[in-house]
Amino acid sequence: MLLVRYKDMGYGLCLQWIFQYYGISTCNIMDFPLATFGTFILQQTQLVDGNIVESTYDMWVRYRDGKEVFYGVKYFKGFDTINPKKHNSMMLQINAQRLWSEEHGYTYIVRTDQHIRQNKIFLANMKALIPYLKQHMIPIETDRHLVFKRVSSEPCSITELSKYTGLSLSRIFETLSRLFVNGEVKCNFEHILLGVDTEVWINGE
Repeated sequence: MLLVRYKDMGYGLCLQWIFQYYGISTCNIMDFPLATFGTFILQQTQLVDGNIVESTYDMWVRYRDGKEVFYGVKYFKGFDTINPKKHNSMMLQINAQRLWSEEHGYTYIVRTDQHIRQNKIFLANMKALIPYLKQHMIPIETDRHLVFKRVSSEPCSITELSKYTGLSLSRIFETLSRLFVNGEVKCNFEHILLGVDTEVWINGE
């Protein structure tokens, strides 16, 4: 049984989005297939090439289809052999985590800071949504109903949505953030900062 230690909601959700975009589920952030996750979990000891290696996984994800994946996050410069001691230490840790995962039937994936920092617009949007998600764990039902009366398979801007529903921008952002996380709608978060020109449409998949 895995003991999962969750970070605060803002940090955890930001990590969840980062991993979803940069390596989880073919980088299709709008599908949002995560069921649950944990960060900095499961300290384990593994024998690698005669060395006893202790390490802690950076992240664990369980998908809605039941698949479980462990992730390691490393600085890209650590793969440079210019500093053999640091490079060898990092590779021992990666190999230890990979071996343990294989022995226990889990998938293991390594991501670097380069993956995480590629799309700064997307990252900024995910951070911007966090305060709205902290307000309610589920959307206000009346607001959700008004939003879905306007949103369709065709992209609709936040400006249009506000005019149609009569809701304030903060109420719309709060509702959309939860709908987005739940996979009920899609948004163009990869290309434009969260605001009146953000577009939203129904996830019809």
